[in-house]
Amino acid sequence: MKKWSKIIAAVLVSVILTGSFAACGNEEFVFVPGEDYPEETPAPTAAPTEKPADNDKKPEKGSGSAIVSAEYPVQAERPESMGWGEEYEAKLKAWSESRNYEGIIDYSKEVKTFYDAFASVISAQGDNENIIYSPINIYMALAMLAEVTDGETRAQILKTLGTNYDDLRNVARSIWLSNYSDDGVVTSTLANSLWLRDDMPYNASGLSVLRDCYYASAFSGTMGSPEYNALIQKWLNDNTGNLLTEQASGIEFSPSVVLALASTIYFKAPWLNDFYEGATEKATFHGTAGDKEVSFMHKSEDGGVYYGKGFSAYYKSFAGNGGMWFILPDEGKSASEILKSGEYEKLMFGQDAEGIERKSGEVNLTIPKFDVSCSMDLIETLKKIGITDVCDSVKADFSPIMDLPDVCLDEAIHAARVKIDEEGVEAAAFTVMMMKNTAIMVPQIIDFTVDRPFLFVMTDQNGVPTFVGTVNNIE
Repeated sequence: MKKWSKIIAAVLVSVILTGSFAACGNEEFVFVPGEDYPEETPAPTAAPTEKPADNDKKPEKGSGSAIVSAEYPVQAERPESMGWGEEYEAKLKAWSESRNYEGIIDYSKEVKTFYDAFASVISAQGDNENIIYSPINIYMALAMLAEVTDGETRAQILKTLGTNYDDLRNVARSIWLSNYSDDGVVTSTLANSLWLRDDMPYNASGLSVLRDCYYASAFSGTMGSPEYNALIQKWLNDNTGNLLTEQASGIEFSPSVVLALASTIYFKAPWLNDFYEGATEKATFHGTAGDKEVSFMHKSEDGGVYYGKGFSAYYKSFAGNGGMWFILPDEGKSASEILKSGEYEKLMFGQDAEGIERKSGEVNLTIPKFDVSCSMDLIETLKKIGITDVCDSVKADFSPIMDLPDVCLDEAIHAARVKIDEEGVEAAAFTVMMMKNTAIMVPQIIDFTVDRPFLFVMTDQNGVPTFVGTVNNIE
């Protein structure tokens, strides 16, 4: 049992689906929240589109309202895994065609560039606490951030994302559609949104790009109001299957926020071969914080165990595309050491598993049930991987979205949760990035209580003292 003591170290969920490509907008005029949103750019049939949330009612000032709501493609229901006959073949064809979109590109190289940089920083945090995050979710949030920035600010983000501006939208759209599934078996959705102030104008071309190329919904309201805070919290919960309600409750806009970007991912899938609940039993998990009795699932199945430098690994498939790697550090090795080495990555990103041996046979699995979550502030991590200018109000360039100086990325919060049981996996993550205007003064409440001896000076209209006194006692 001890050999599985660090199994939670690395949980990499790979969902490989198919999707489509749609055009992006290039309108050149200014949009003010509360006015009609620009006409949407036409998109190919069955691709995700955007439409006004309510064509008969404009957003109510201050309350927080949806300007544009995302719509996703409809997928045919996935037929049973085993079937025959004309009806089954027809259902299988309909399911396949509903997922067969054009324009998908291989984005593994770009995501790997970001993943390597991000993981190198995360691995330095040690092994005292669980670290859970979604590289795909953070990547999409940064891609949107690149869209609303320019110059060196954008260049730093693109370098970290491993792409250029010409290819960015193709990469982002391919990620979105490749990870989209709503076929009755696997649920997987990436949702995006932007959050505007109702008292300032924005460049419509920048908004259109996020709407048309990232399937982003748009909202407008009063920054810092309870209603607007409640709206983003609800949006986060709705798009993460209510898995991160505690973390979402802490997301609030301050009055100085001028723009916010939010990205989520929700994933739920059954195992291709599930575990028998009756075989689950309590045993000891040897964690870094000490031993603990937890529930372990057991199953014997044909497969292969991979042996690399400092670790062994097993891949368990979902009932759909993708699956989950369980990566076990060798005795004496820590999870952070394996994460830092990057050797396990040879099993992923479509790479050749050079130097990794596979032994096939009947594998007796002993896997702990777990439900783990994590929240992290991304600002310092982004700076360490080369994204610095966007955090500096003097250097940051947000000209594609707003003509306002003294704006910078002030908050970047990421939260993630993954849980597995005998039936399958459920996971969710969100990233929220808030841009603030450092020139906006947020009112502060300051107490000034004169309850001890004091001095007073009365002045005329020119500031000349007319009366002066010291008060040491009051009768």
